[in-house]
Amino acid sequence: MINLYIKPANAAVKQLYENHDFNHLGDAGFDLLMPEKVEFGQHSGSDLIKLIGFQISIYAEDAQGDPIGLFLTPRSSIYKTPFRQVNSPGVIDAGYRGEIKVPIEVTPNYLNKVASLLRPSLDLSKSEREQSDVAKKQAALPEPFSSPYISEDSTPIIPKLARLFQLVDPHLKGFKVEIVDRLPDSARSSDGFGSTGI
Repeated sequence: MINLYIKPANAAVKQLYENHDFNHLGDAGFDLLMPEKVEFGQHSGSDLIKLIGFQISIYAEDAQGDPIGLFLTPRSSIYKTPFRQVNSPGVIDAGYRGEIKVPIEVTPNYLNKVASLLRPSLDLSKSEREQSDVAKKQAALPEPFSSPYISEDSTPIIPKLARLFQLVDPHLKGFKVEIVDRLPDSARSSDGFGSTGI
């Protein structure tokens, strides 16, 4: 069993984790909560890739009290959404004390489908194109993307409290979780995401 200590960035995030009983003692993965709604664009570039912070930092140790690293991976349910983790699996080093973050990308399949839906058809008049409502566009989105992750204007969103990602013990021994106000110090501290070179 792995001891996982979670330090929320603020009282609101602390309350989110204290009030949600979605993990069971011994589970190999610990679900991370999206602390706030995330909105994406439907075009190119930075609109479609975001580095999302979970507003928590962590420390994990094995049964002997030795620090260990963890994986950050998508949950299986992410297949129902238009998203994917760019660096899957992510590695959280034992000495990292910064905010847990994940780079998320909107999938090309979703983008291609939306582009074809939003592209004006030569066979339709202007008034007919204007009558093409949001519901019809959403109904034609590629399966199995589900509506909680698509806004009314067909742009991708991640709702607050969504659980798309998880921390995973490399040995799949499971977690015993504790919410704390302070974590042990380390030499690495909060340096992450390429801080040691590309």
